[in-house]
Amino acid sequence: RCKLDGKEFQFYASGTAAQDINDFYGRPADAGVLQLWFARPEMNDRGLQRVTSIRTGDVQQFTVEMDQGAAGTIIAHAIVSEPGNLGLITKVRRYPFAAAIGQNELSNITQGPSIMAAHFYKSDVTALYVEDGGQIVANATKAALESSQRGYGRVPQTAVMTSLDFCMEGNHGDAMPTSGINARGVQANRPLRWLPTITAAANLDTYVEYLDFWAGI
Repeated sequence: RCKLDGKEFQFYASGTAAQDINDFYGRPADAGVLQLWFARPEMNDRGLQRVTSIRTGDVQQFTVEMDQGAAGTIIAHAIVSEPGNLGLITKVRRYPFAAAIGQNELSNITQGPSIMAAHFYKSDVTALYVEDGGQIVANATKAALESSQRGYGRVPQTAVMTSLDFCMEGNHGDAMPTSGINARGVQANRPLRWLPTITAAANLDTYVEYLDFWAGI
């Protein structure tokens, strides 16, 4: 778990889950090293890659906490760049769900900020259907999703999860909004529905990557 001034903004149930998401994006990997990416190298240019970097000019405390499986020494390194104050960041939230065979509707995914990607952490998710206010956002089999992702340089982790990436063209502006101004001119959550199809009943973890400010969700 990663925290800024005591507020958690990224959580992974295990280092393996964090690495699987890194692998999906084709980020470099080395044995014995777990990289936590705050910049996003899969974006189109250097400026976009750094949009979600953690700028600590106005941060009092940046904390990384982990449960260690065996005794040993952990050495942490950080890549730093020009100073600045905190802006947009990538928030990672985990949503566990007891899934049944067939199509399941996930009702526990928090809305508010835009979503860059969602990773359904179960090997036997065979299709995804996402709806926004009655309009279909995604309706595809796992194979179709992964084929299109490979075309944009992604590396689908077929054996462990199925991913839905809204920013495949390398621009944060393609992230899916989850809130907006309603008919009364009031900021409100959009009517989103998430329906994965699963071939075996089991617990399903969904990791959602949000584009948000520290004060958001």
